[in-house]
Amino acid sequence: MKRKTTVLLSIVLIFMLLSSCATSKVEAVAVPASEPSKPEAETSAQAAPGQITPAQPEEGPQEPTQPATQKAPSKWKIGEIGPDGGLVFECGPLMLEISQALYETASFDQAKKQIEEMGFRLPTIDELKALYEQLVLTEISDLEWTYYWSCDESADGNVLILNFDTGFEGKFYKDMDFVSAIGVKEV
Repeated sequence: MKRKTTVLLSIVLIFMLLSSCATSKVEAVAVPASEPSKPEAETSAQAAPGQITPAQPEEGPQEPTQPATQKAPSKWKIGEIGPDGGLVFECGPLMLEISQALYETASFDQAKKQIEEMGFRLPTIDELKALYEQLVLTEISDLEWTYYWSCDESADGNVLILNFDTGFEGKFYKDMDFVSAIGVKEV
């Protein structure tokens, strides 16, 4: 019985130590390079065996720490009219403007050519999804609820499409003549 109690207490103690380590916060404090360092005697205290001590800063000049890169604020907002008259939406770090839609294009290649002649490009499938979520589902846009080409081709040579009625993502042969196209460009 005494042995079972000792084992149980050991397990509880280990659990408490592990949980206190997992929940403790560690805060980093930046020390300016111009601040004088502490005397060697204060910073070189010996650690007892098994004790964890903070790492000492390296000697010599140190470069200032750069803040994490953040997305630059955009002058555009989702749903605004862009410089070419199309609605603006966001995909990742990009703000994109949509072109006039081309309905029931003759083929993928024809749709791509027509969109490029307008000064735009076909969107990626991710850009189409963002456009669908931000402009179609919110009813900001009056785009027809039909299939739209992306510029992404699948390994079998077909092209990824998105249905703006259902959100269905699929792929079609390049010669399908009922798929619509919409262009995008960065603003």
